[in-house]
Amino acid sequence: MAIIQVIAFQLVMTPCVVGTDLLFISIGTCIVFQYRLLQQCLLKYCSPEMIVINKKLKNFGNDTYNNNNERKQYFIKCVEHHQLLKRITKLMNKIFNVVMLLQLSSAIGGICLSVILIAQV
Repeated sequence: MAIIQVIAFQLVMTPCVVGTDLLFISIGTCIVFQYRLLQQCLLKYCSPEMIVINKKLKNFGNDTYNNNNERKQYFIKCVEHHQLLKRITKLMNKIFNVVMLLQLSSAIGGICLSVILIAQV
């Protein structure tokens, strides 16, 4: 019976736990890279590179801003990007909060049952 439990645990639980961890790490890494990219953009604010970056960003979306102030447009885009990252981070925290709690609870339960099975032997 214990062998069946160990095999079932290895075949079912381990891929689920590893998959959840990898999903969390991959999404978290993408968010961190976006924050780093935003940091680099803010460091280039009021520099000659800012105009080049702003022109490249105009190709990606619909700009409703007037073209008279490049610095203002650039700063608005940085603020909007930061607000988007904050929303995504809060959503990720809300989603993974429950998932990680369930994963931690099941791991603790599995460890406790393992200790009980070992103690009986």
